[in-house]
Amino acid sequence: MSDGRVSRTAAGNSRRKSERSDGSRRRGSRRRSRWLLFGAFLAGPAALAFVSFFYGILSLFILAGIFGALAALRQAREIQDTPTSKIRSATQGYVELVLRGSATDAEGNPITGPLSGKPCCYWHLDAQRRVKRGDEEEWQTEAFARSVPELLPIGDGTGTCYLAVAEADFHAIVPEERSAGEAERAAVAHLFPEHQRARLGRSGRWRLKETALPADTELYALGRFTSYRSNELPFDDSWAERMAGADEGIPIDLRGMARSLQNKRAPSREAADARWRAEMRRLEGIAPDAPLSGSVVAHVLSADWDERRDLIVGATSERGMVRNLRILAIAAVVMSLIATAILVAILFDDYPDMMWGLVASLWLPAN
Repeated sequence: MSDGRVSRTAAGNSRRKSERSDGSRRRGSRRRSRWLLFGAFLAGPAALAFVSFFYGILSLFILAGIFGALAALRQAREIQDTPTSKIRSATQGYVELVLRGSATDAEGNPITGPLSGKPCCYWHLDAQRRVKRGDEEEWQTEAFARSVPELLPIGDGTGTCYLAVAEADFHAIVPEERSAGEAERAAVAHLFPEHQRARLGRSGRWRLKETALPADTELYALGRFTSYRSNELPFDDSWAERMAGADEGIPIDLRGMARSLQNKRAPSREAADARWRAEMRRLEGIAPDAPLSGSVVAHVLSADWDERRDLIVGATSERGMVRNLRILAIAAVVMSLIATAILVAILFDDYPDMMWGLVASLWLPAN
């Protein structure tokens, strides 16, 4: 490698480290502000919960509706405000791409959903068991499998980028669900990592859930666009540190991957690194055991955990994504208003003197 190339690579690494350090400081400040604001909002439900547990539950429903609506509107505004880029000319940072996946892999083999059997460019399969949490039951993911473990190569006609599908928040994609007895679980057990297969033998009600990206159709993607030289690793120690330092909003399998990455001897880390290096050797056109020169640049689209921005992938247009998010925001507001009306009615019924006194103090007409 020439001195100039080494210098450029070192400068790029230094810049990334500086950006990560600045991002960590900003993230810490925003996290403190979020917790203070969240604590202030929880003060009301907590006070009502001291009077009645039911009051506290209704108050939490109100807050959930408010925060859900704000989150959906923020995401819709982000989608609208981010201009569409081409992979060939995209800048480093948060970008919007319109991509098209192929129904065949790099070797030309067809890709089909394990449950639906339909052509797709990527699938994710969850094996979920019904478990009891307190007085309620819920579906818990016991095992998961993906058609590609970390990165899906996908293009737009001007180039190829690698979609970090493990981090993706899929929109406008209806999952295929099917109840799974012992025979059904055994039929797909080979798709799951070996260390997860033993869990499939546990007793209880099971279901299989397939999420697939359709092939040969336009896919909308919004995420952090980062370029790496072929001798650099996208899932390195700094990535693991960002995952480990992030809050509980990170999916559990990503946090597990981060922990394994922090352990340099972990088999999953070695496997992820080996898959990336094999792909980069293919792009460089060199032998499987040849050293990488860094002569090729590969692009990765991922979530921006530093800025708390999701990797959004949807099987619809930008307009459709915005419309769906606005409908979600309206539904959240309606839920919040219904919960508010119920809480106010109950308070008027239980404490009429106090509530009418409050109305009078607000200069509103009372009966």
